[in-house]
Amino acid sequence: MGGVVELKNTDSTHNDLMKPHIMPRGLLHLIVMSLLKNDELSGSEIMNTLGKKTEERWRPSPGSIYPILDTMLNEGFIELARIVGKNKKYSLTTKGEKRMLKMLKHRPELEDRAQLGMVLWFQFLDPDEQVQIHASMLMAPLHFLKETISNVSDAQKKELLRELNAAKKELDDITSTLSNDFSEE
Repeated sequence: MGGVVELKNTDSTHNDLMKPHIMPRGLLHLIVMSLLKNDELSGSEIMNTLGKKTEERWRPSPGSIYPILDTMLNEGFIELARIVGKNKKYSLTTKGEKRMLKMLKHRPELEDRAQLGMVLWFQFLDPDEQVQIHASMLMAPLHFLKETISNVSDAQKKELLRELNAAKKELDDITSTLSNDFSEE
């Protein structure tokens, strides 16, 4: 599960600043399993799906996807569901579902690994740059929450409401501090 996957930036004006982006390979395994849980997909369809889901900010390369598919196929986590033309469509096996659930039990560790690159990068930025990046990244999770809220259970909605209220308090504190800073001028 070691290794990294390069993230592609489609904005050519920022390419020099955006390289290299990395994602823990174990996280990509989990993402592929999640996609194959509900759909039969080919490698190119997985890449396209991830490109669409990330608004083309990340599209893993064939050199990342196909070795993962081969490994998962050899380990029995996925199976060849059918062949359509030249495309092999894969699906998740029962063994793969069990593996995915086992991986999800370690979600906090995966999240930590996924955030490590950002944490390290921030260590080299001055505070103004850190604030600018945090502010620009603040809205993306809210956008995704709005899209998925209708698909979660009532228990998850209650937990989300608790978390959002805590976040709202933090945002109110930050907003109040900023307002006070500007009212003193």
